[in-house]
Amino acid sequence: MRRRALLRSLAGLPAAGLAGCLGSDGDAGRTPTGTTPGGDPATEPPATDPPASPTDPPATPTATPAGSVSVAVESLQPGVVALTTPDSIGVDGTGYQYLFLAVEASDPAPEPGAFAFRMEGEHDPVGPDEVPRDWWRIRRTDGTLYDAESRSGLVAFELPNAAGDGADPVLSWPGGEWRPDETLRERLTTFDPPMSVEFGVRETDGGDHPTLSVTATNAGDVPGRFLAGLNREGSSVAYRPVQRVSFTVPAGESETVDVTDETLDVGAGARVEAAGDGESSATYHLDWKRDRTSLSIRVVDEE
Repeated sequence: MRRRALLRSLAGLPAAGLAGCLGSDGDAGRTPTGTTPGGDPATEPPATDPPASPTDPPATPTATPAGSVSVAVESLQPGVVALTTPDSIGVDGTGYQYLFLAVEASDPAPEPGAFAFRMEGEHDPVGPDEVPRDWWRIRRTDGTLYDAESRSGLVAFELPNAAGDGADPVLSWPGGEWRPDETLRERLTTFDPPMSVEFGVRETDGGDHPTLSVTATNAGDVPGRFLAGLNREGSSVAYRPVQRVSFTVPAGESETVDVTDETLDVGAGARVEAAGDGESSATYHLDWKRDRTSLSIRVVDEE
């Protein structure tokens, strides 16, 4: 099995060398606080991810010719969100795409290594021992990797970013195979479409937690997935992960999702609004594949 680029990109880097290296926004030299050695926030509860986008293929398993295994498309994404320092998350895996398939099997179930995905060569699933640090979706309660004992879970593949029109992608295992539909084949064999993003805050009265608005625009000819790690700087912690932001955007269109920061309690009746320099209560950093977009907010107590 080849060693994957994502593993190579982080292997051998000490945790101390990673802390505070997110970009050019003054993070260099920052001492991480509010985290345990494993990277978990020490004082705040874990966040949950937003639900899957309704534009994804249905999550209903489809029976395969072998009859003992069913496969559903969970997501195709331009990287993975992972811990990039002990106290922040971002997108890794530039140059590759990651296909997550939800698999259910009857007994006797295939072992994880029995699955293979053919597209410009044969690709083995990504195993738990090959995940550098933590994939955020596996670390949080968004899914677990497939194993033969439970006979269900996610089978993940690191695949070439584009294989060309002549490729014939197929998942296989002993005694059966599964082929992507036309839409997924087009996405698999085409480069990830160019995206742009707008980042704002919902200026609403009341509520205990701030709600942010993320709008991604797909300038390409095929659907694509916007993927980012959302982090917060300030307001009770120096720096901490908030959650993974992940949703699909139709070709040539824009899609907006609201993300509520359940880790920050601003108090009932408080108003949250965008803030300028020197006025902010906290700053959010949206670290995505091509860029970093930041937003400062201010909490205004209503009398």
